[in-house]
Amino acid sequence: MADAEIDAVRQILASNPRPAGLAGRCERLDALGSRYPLPADLLIEPVDANGVAAEWTLTPRPKLRA
Repeated sequence: MADAEIDAVRQILASNPRPAGLAGRCERLDALGSRYPLPADLLIEPVDANGVAAEWTLTPRPKLRA
């Protein structure tokens, strides 16, 4: 990664300091991640992970070359 790119990432992170609480940290990460759209072919399925709400993400299977 070029210096300018890492500097931009550092500036984004510094402009939104990490909260002390877990809920605040989750909100911050969601906000940071919302800057970047998900690929159109990504499938997100809600799942139950032994009583914990979670998500399973699936991407298209790559085509194998013969």
